[in-house]
Amino acid sequence: MKRIIPYLLPFILLLVHPAYPDSKEMEAAKEAISDAEMLDKDLNAKKDLRPFIPVELYSQSQADLASAKIYINDGRYAGARYYGTAAVIRIKTAALLARAGLARDQKEKIVSKHTRAAPDTNALIDGNFLKKGDVYRTTIFDHQLFVSKKGHIFYRLAASGKKRLEKVIGVLRAYPGCTLKIVGHARAYDYNNYTKRKAEVVAKYMYNNEISADRIDIVGMGDMEVTGTYHGYRKIDRVEFIVSGIK
Repeated sequence: MKRIIPYLLPFILLLVHPAYPDSKEMEAAKEAISDAEMLDKDLNAKKDLRPFIPVELYSQSQADLASAKIYINDGRYAGARYYGTAAVIRIKTAALLARAGLARDQKEKIVSKHTRAAPDTNALIDGNFLKKGDVYRTTIFDHQLFVSKKGHIFYRLAASGKKRLEKVIGVLRAYPGCTLKIVGHARAYDYNNYTKRKAEVVAKYMYNNEISADRIDIVGMGDMEVTGTYHGYRKIDRVEFIVSGIK
C-alpha cells in the first residue's frame, strides 16, 4: 500500500483541486502554501507531540513545502499548488500519527504505573538479557570487556567493558532478591584456568560496586560449551551472565 500511495497522490490532488485559470491557480497555490505553513507551525508548537512526529514523513512535507515556494516564485502555479497540497496532506498525516504515538505512550505509562515490575523489566532490556526457562542470560565477549592490544587480550577491564557491566549491575539492583552466576568460556584450551580467573576479575568489579559476594557464583567452563553466532555454533572467548530468582 505504501508503494501505491505516492503514485495515486497526483490523481487525488487533481480531484481535490480542479483546473483553474492562471490567476485562480496562483491564489490556490498561495492558499495551499499558507495552509501548510499554518499546520506546520501548529504542529511544532505542540511540544508533547514532537517526540512522536514521524521523521521521514515530516521531512517529505518540508521538502514539498520548499518546492511549492520555489514553483510559486517561478510563476509555475500548478506545480506550486501540487506541492503545497502534498505538504498539507503529509503534515496532517504526521500530526495524526504523532497524536496516536502520544496516546499510546500515555497508555503505556499508565500501565507501567500499575505494574510492579515495569522498571525492572527496563533494566533487563537495557542489559540485553533474554529469558531462557527460569533464568535470564546475556553474554559479553572478551574483546568487549577487557583491554586488548594488537589482537592480544589483557584481563583488565576496559572502560567500555565497565559500561557494559554497569547494565548487569543495574539488573542486580533492580531485583535485590536475585542471584548472578558469572561463567567464563574459552575458544580453546583453558590454560591456567583463565576462564575462571577472568570471571573473578568481573566479580571483583561488582564487589567494588556494592554487590554482595553472597549473590555471585563464579564458574570457569573452559572450552566445554559453544554459543550461537552468524556462522553457526562456535567456541568463543566470552563471559556469560545468568540471573536467577526473578519472579
